[in-house]
Amino acid sequence: MNYKVMDDIALSYGMGLFETMRVENQEIVWFSKHIDRMMDAAKRLEINFSASVLEMFAYERVKKEIDSFALKMGDTFAIKLMSTQNQAYIGTRAINYTENDYENGFGLKTSQVRRNETSLLTYTKSFHYGDNLMERAEAKQCGFQEVLFLNTTGKVAECASSNLFWVKNGELYTPDLSCGILPGIMRDYVIDHYLVKQVKAEYEQLIDADEVFLTNSLMEVMGVNRLDEHHYPSMKVANKIRQELQ
Repeated sequence: MNYKVMDDIALSYGMGLFETMRVENQEIVWFSKHIDRMMDAAKRLEINFSASVLEMFAYERVKKEIDSFALKMGDTFAIKLMSTQNQAYIGTRAINYTENDYENGFGLKTSQVRRNETSLLTYTKSFHYGDNLMERAEAKQCGFQEVLFLNTTGKVAECASSNLFWVKNGELYTPDLSCGILPGIMRDYVIDHYLVKQVKAEYEQLIDADEVFLTNSLMEVMGVNRLDEHHYPSMKVANKIRQELQ
């Protein structure tokens, strides 16, 4: 058997990045924001992309790929742009959130794994994604759709693949970035278009909230119906924001 040594820190140490983007009617939603976030993460993690990889980050280059994908994927689907130091890959998958999901909302299960708010990797979409996959899989086995992470100080952080918001007495809140969360594209949208307080919150504040909802680029806005054993009676604000986004 012949072996080939690959000079790529992603293969050697997991230092690669990815972005998952929504495609609608053959247009990539918020493409430049996703690429800017990937480039910012690469700078902070000192990942030096090769010239061939940087060429893949041009909208026109990615657009050529999604035009062919659309023939089998339809009008709305997801693309995943994965980048190592020397290689870039594009994959596709269906967006599986259903109208039933939006009508009923998601259930959240609190993880015993803590987000490390002191790590740069926490703030990037990197190949270090095992905690998210394993903890969400365990939550699903227990009948929940998502998993909630607290950070090492016990403050509310984020979910496996989504940012978190909650409503109390008509005011909208979300964890501060310093709590150890990914700066989500949809999170930024909500903050830019609505009055949101970014805070360091305890778990009990979520339990006491009138409403909780999630955001990411694929689901956009998803109401939460329960957190562990606590149930929320309302998804009014989540549905309002989602409707206004549409």
